[in-house]
Amino acid sequence: MDSIRLEEYESRLVPDLDAEDLRFLAAKHSRSVATAVEPVSSFPKLTATSWVGVITLPSGRELRIHTKVPVANLFYMLSVAGGWPFRPDDIVGYEPDATILYVVARYFRDLLRELDAAGLYRAYRDGSENLTALRGRIDFREDLRRNLIERQRTACSFSEFTRDIPENQFLRQAASLMGGSGLVGDLESDFHAIDYWWGDVTPTRFDPDRATRFVYHRLNERYRPIHMLAALLMQWLSPGGAEGDRRFPAFLVNMNDLYESFVRRSIELALVRFSATVRKPRELDFDKGGFTHFQPDLLFTASGLSIGVGDCKYKRRGPVAIVDQDLYQMVAYCTALGLTDGVLIYPQHLVNIADDLSISSSDIKVHRLTINLGEPLSELGREAERVATTALSLFAPAVADTVVDDAAARRAATVGPNPARAVARPT
Repeated sequence: MDSIRLEEYESRLVPDLDAEDLRFLAAKHSRSVATAVEPVSSFPKLTATSWVGVITLPSGRELRIHTKVPVANLFYMLSVAGGWPFRPDDIVGYEPDATILYVVARYFRDLLRELDAAGLYRAYRDGSENLTALRGRIDFREDLRRNLIERQRTACSFSEFTRDIPENQFLRQAASLMGGSGLVGDLESDFHAIDYWWGDVTPTRFDPDRATRFVYHRLNERYRPIHMLAALLMQWLSPGGAEGDRRFPAFLVNMNDLYESFVRRSIELALVRFSATVRKPRELDFDKGGFTHFQPDLLFTASGLSIGVGDCKYKRRGPVAIVDQDLYQMVAYCTALGLTDGVLIYPQHLVNIADDLSISSSDIKVHRLTINLGEPLSELGREAERVATTALSLFAPAVADTVVDDAAARRAATVGPNPARAVARPT
């Protein structure tokens, strides 16, 4: 059966949509697709949100929600946000309508093959078994418990140098999940082959967050980016990370979250050469009693002081500023943090936006910026750096105009913050 195609935020009437498919979307995927019945024609109406990907419907049809960001740029955004290396050659040859899952899955397959060719990381692992031949040392307590009457076996404790360790188990789990997903087409056989050749690695059911708990060192540092990529795929496809159930596989990516992570990480990288930083803070108290909380996407600091706050909004915006929830939210952030400047960063839609809104009866200014995610791949990194330096210049012109070398930065860190550099009240 033909697939149903939507673009993010697009609404479309689907006259031939099966009633069971409509109920399934309403029950299982209401966050990613809004469902309704058009009152005049009585046809089902689907409206995509910021979630993109593929949903398998009970009828066997696929609902494909595509993003307007070019495949190469999307792949670059994923690499920046996920902290894994980007190689332009990895996205050569993709069809324009290739799904995000297919693009990332092929890259993951290639990394697994490279890892296998170079040799999987091995480590010593303690084990114990009841054996017919002595191995390692005798576990006398266990031996007496298990072999008191019949002495054909000996309980042994030993250490073995093996590749059956969590670092490899995590990758095999992701490869097995990809091979059985039913959503990566011709790549499935490749993942089945990897799963077969890694048969000595124990199948596991790790949570995707396990990737953040590995301890890396000289011998396994090469695993860090591929673990991050495996965790991303597991979040998209595992029952804990994707909606639906095993009968109707789906993968969905929230472009809101990806956009936020990409913008924050891009700004963080761009500000390395300035005496300023950006981070996503922990939840902060909104009221003095601590009953309500808030968490902005971006908190800019310089010399130990907060200088500005920002939010990344994956929305379309025109040249005319509309008083909406985004502005109210930013004014609330600035008020709670005692700051006078906040920035809203949107993806560029119709025009490039760069304006300031001075709030009445207040010193607060809300700045609006846009980042063009449709730039040629060679320019996207510089576009992100432009947004970073523009935002910093709005908050702290003196900081933005002064590039500090590494030696000066180390001296400043040793001496401590310089009060003369303060450009905003401490929070």
